[in-house]
Amino acid sequence: MIWERRFDYMGIRMPWDIYEIAILIDASIKVTSGECTRISAIRDISKKLRRKAVNAGLDIDDAFRDENSIDMQMNIIQRLMKDNSGSRKHVSQRFIYMVNLYMTDRKEFDETLAEAETMIGDDEISESEDLQQEKYLSFDSDDSDISSIKGDQSVYLTGGESVHIISDLEDIKDPGLYLPVGYSYKEKPMVKAESWKELYIRIMANLSSEHYDSLLSWAGMGDLYKTADDNPDSRVNLRGSLYLETDIADDRIIDKIIKYIHVCNEKTDAVKIAVKY
Repeated sequence: MIWERRFDYMGIRMPWDIYEIAILIDASIKVTSGECTRISAIRDISKKLRRKAVNAGLDIDDAFRDENSIDMQMNIIQRLMKDNSGSRKHVSQRFIYMVNLYMTDRKEFDETLAEAETMIGDDEISESEDLQQEKYLSFDSDDSDISSIKGDQSVYLTGGESVHIISDLEDIKDPGLYLPVGYSYKEKPMVKAESWKELYIRIMANLSSEHYDSLLSWAGMGDLYKTADDNPDSRVNLRGSLYLETDIADDRIIDKIIKYIHVCNEKTDAVKIAVKY
């Protein structure tokens, strides 16, 4: 099925085409399955769709397929995938068509997705914080069940390197004694995070995906903001209109994470951290 493709002038809303929607559906499925975080998927989609538009000769502005718009469209896709009552009201027929295509004709959907990827190109998408995709730690087979660890325990990565698992953030009294290697949130696979700053951003991204409204209510009262305008170089967009200030000392990061875990009414043992001495 071929849709009419229409490119509007800069500043005028341009409807999503089937190739963009295919990319959005593919990323939404990966978020739902836990293959990547919502924030990394949104950033990846935004960069891909902006590059696709530029490759097609479209003159775009900063608002074109920005992260806020991607976030909203991902909500629509996820509602359609669940087929909630009323989810199809006021939704583009192209979105409905593409979700139905994914459900009923995976071969044609995959062909559409593959064609979309060729429109984007193969150049690597740069990201200053390297958050485009999560990289998982690989453990020795005897230590693969990290979720079962209670308290502190030394384990071995694939290849024989020893790391120490701390199963409750409140047990970390002096972050300066450790070098972070990775973390696990709510017993999910352990993700690489090789600096305290990266660890901070990734854990806050996990929290914001589940507790966006709670964290947004703290915007302006600590390290969370609704804009990056004041410090664009050090504020990271977690999700929607929520930005995290990352210009803080390493020895304060654990206390910050604990603070926001409590804001979200989670327990500090929801996060396990792998460190080296």
